[in-house]
Amino acid sequence: MEKLVLTLFRLYFGIAGRIAPGAVGRQALRLFCTPRRRPPLRPEAEELLARAEAFDVAHEDGKLRAFRWRADEASNGRTVLLVHGWESRAARLGKWVQPLLNAGFDVVAFDGYAHGDSDGERSSLPDFVTAISEVAEAAGPFEAVVGHSMGAAAGVMAVAGAEITGLPAVPARRLVLVAGPDRALDIFRYFAGLVGLPEHAFKGFVKEIEAIGGQPVEVYSTAALLAARPVPTLLVHDPADDEVPYEHARQIVGACPEVTLMTTEGLGHHRIVRDREVIERGVAFLAGEADDLQDAHITPMSVS
Repeated sequence: MEKLVLTLFRLYFGIAGRIAPGAVGRQALRLFCTPRRRPPLRPEAEELLARAEAFDVAHEDGKLRAFRWRADEASNGRTVLLVHGWESRAARLGKWVQPLLNAGFDVVAFDGYAHGDSDGERSSLPDFVTAISEVAEAAGPFEAVVGHSMGAAAGVMAVAGAEITGLPAVPARRLVLVAGPDRALDIFRYFAGLVGLPEHAFKGFVKEIEAIGGQPVEVYSTAALLAARPVPTLLVHDPADDEVPYEHARQIVGACPEVTLMTTEGLGHHRIVRDREVIERGVAFLAGEADDLQDAHITPMSVS
């Protein structure tokens, strides 16, 4: 069914995009900003969320659903924020929770706007960044941010992009970015190619995005932000990633001396964030126990 729907979109955008590029660019943006709702949670994910302190955070004309897990008496008083990717939800990073608790961190996660149990129908990268700022105000401060995919890009912008976003910087001291992109423009071009958006309509699409964020799309660059405002960062990526090409990781590391690259093998874009060794090394990095991972390579261990 999805393949048929994609074919129909390509046919429509390919024809209409040449006739009315402005209108089609706006239609493409609505499609791009409308996440699909995922199936119900698995029992283990429901159990994990049931152990958390659930709370709501105000966002625009709705609310975000957020969750906090507290470490035991041995807690070091530091909190790590988990940020999921597009068309995902807080529980997707659930395998990080117990290892972080075991390391003495409290953990906070949230469902992005129009994702999971949060309100809304449409969302965007600026929405994710705003949500991080709102959750930080309600439940921070945060020692570190762990982000997957678009959540990684949003985490960087929230921590190092205050001059762009106009929001207070989230003063996290470390970042773990899993399968995160460098330039958002490359992701937009990937989407345009996927749905067959002609170049003139793509220009309208980009103009609409710039109107939402109030900035040229070129400023949405992880490499540029971390180069200008360095934060100790562990970047985890896989050459088999078919959604965010591995070249993005190379670009980020090449521009940012504070970024450590860990390369996995055979984990792709989604399994990587649930891999046991990725999580173990990520938690060790956040705890300051693993600063020597440059160019480390790991293969899959346990993925469910």
